[in-house]
Amino acid sequence: MTIKKRDCPSNDSVSTSKETTPKRTPLVPRPVDDARDDTIDHWPFHIENKQKCKLCMKVYSRLKCIKCNKSLCLTKDKNCFLKYHMK
Repeated sequence: MTIKKRDCPSNDSVSTSKETTPKRTPLVPRPVDDARDDTIDHWPFHIENKQKCKLCMKVYSRLKCIKCNKSLCLTKDKNCFLKYHMK
């Protein structure tokens, strides 16, 4: 006859935490500040899916910088594209 303790769960019913954790997307490295501020070949281009602006993190944008590959908002009220590329 085996006696089980009430406070300890059995090893059979313990699930691993790795099964329930969501997978993270890999982080994209930030461009070097010299390339970001060089004002050469930074052009906005249109993308199909909306992404959050990498500077203000509030607005969804459909524009990305060709050189930096970062989504940045560019509207009549807000110009994070210009702010991101200026010192």
